[in-house]
Amino acid sequence: MPDVVELYVEKALKGLPLEGDDAEICDFTLEEQNVALESQGISPGVGPNYKPVLGETVTYIVAAVLLNENNEVLMMQEAKQSCAGKWYLPAGRMEKGESICEAAVREVQEETGLIVECTTLLLVECAGGSWVRFVVTGRVIGGTLKTPAQADSESLQAKWIADLNELSLRAKDITHIVDRAKAYAAACQVQDNTWHQEQLPLVRSHKKTAVAINSGN
Repeated sequence: MPDVVELYVEKALKGLPLEGDDAEICDFTLEEQNVALESQGISPGVGPNYKPVLGETVTYIVAAVLLNENNEVLMMQEAKQSCAGKWYLPAGRMEKGESICEAAVREVQEETGLIVECTTLLLVECAGGSWVRFVVTGRVIGGTLKTPAQADSESLQAKWIADLNELSLRAKDITHIVDRAKAYAAACQVQDNTWHQEQLPLVRSHKKTAVAINSGN
């Protein structure tokens, strides 16, 4: 089974479509995971027949971290009452029927006024198994930066920012994302092959959420 898992991972990293049953790439089923948890006195969070359904049993978040030629990051000022005036990366929940890139492009345009093209998936973060954030980067190909005069329910304005410390952030969970994006951009400029090449997510429906963990061995 490990050989099969490695094969599927290699194909995914090369941008090749996966074929066959999703179960083939999972060597630790949800039922087995639940048994292992119960043996440790931990109550499983979901049943063995759990299926990820967007907006119901799983939440997919997209965030876009975009840099300009001055290494400034695109930020938007929140309009939501709970965090009005705070700053954050363009981000939001994926809608049913959207791909990761389609959701990212929509969120960026709604919140900043700019039209972007996604170039690579930068990070995937997971919490509790039912909340997943996909972080993409890309390039601006059109649009106009939103000004305070164009404020709406999506955002108050957008700006290119050199130093996040200048802003009152909605949350600091984006600082490592910005750092990663700047490191990735710098690596691309010098063709540092220790980083991944531009790679976008594959589009494929699924009935399972699988997470691969590298033990470092």
